[in-house]
Amino acid sequence: MTAEYGTRSTRTEGLTRIRTLTVLQQHQANYTQGAHVLRFSHVHSKNRDSASGSDYSGKLLALGYVNNLSKRSSIYATASRVQNSAKGKFLIPGGSAVLAGQSSTGTELGIYHSF
Repeated sequence: MTAEYGTRSTRTEGLTRIRTLTVLQQHQANYTQGAHVLRFSHVHSKNRDSASGSDYSGKLLALGYVNNLSKRSSIYATASRVQNSAKGKFLIPGGSAVLAGQSSTGTELGIYHSF
């Protein structure tokens, strides 16, 4: 799945009109082979302030694996990394705060079970 979203917002400070452009590109793919599923996700958020030219962009790359043990149970593992521009502050959900320009990395392991 590929999606692209865009927003433009304008605010006025004194006599200066400031525009912020945000473009979000998202790509996802799943590959299933029997009980095994490989997952891939890439998100690129482009944020730029027209008044200062500042770039607040970030990229997320995630790779995951799911093994369906039965109809109701599965185990999973995911690894992901966020890379920020010099002023970007995106982070992995649930992760600790980052300073502008720092990267964030996360991993998760778990078991799903439907009752």
